[in-house]
Amino acid sequence: MIGSPAPQFEESVRADLAKVRAGGRPLGDLAGIVVDLVADRYALLAAEITGRAQNRRFVWARHVALSLLVEFSLDSHAEIARLFGLDRTSVDHAVRRVAEHAQGNSKVLGDLA
Repeated sequence: MIGSPAPQFEESVRADLAKVRAGGRPLGDLAGIVVDLVADRYALLAAEITGRAQNRRFVWARHVALSLLVEFSLDSHAEIARLFGLDRTSVDHAVRRVAEHAQGNSKVLGDLA
């Protein structure tokens, strides 16, 4: 799979996001942190993740970021989608795609479990 996340990424992301959530930071702050972490992991710019380009690397990183936001924020899919200029169904799709890829793929499971 293109750009499968590494287990070390999962550990550091979860630790960082748990601290942010515990601090009660707003969704926009959390989204910025998630996008920056995912951008660093995939060697992309944050603008490439939040942009509209359909390059496979960008789309996969965007899906990972959206899935992490769904998992770690207390906000609705619609609120998360607005931050990326998307609609709620795009967030639903991203979450499904990451879950599908994670099924039976130990690299992705190690990153997102």
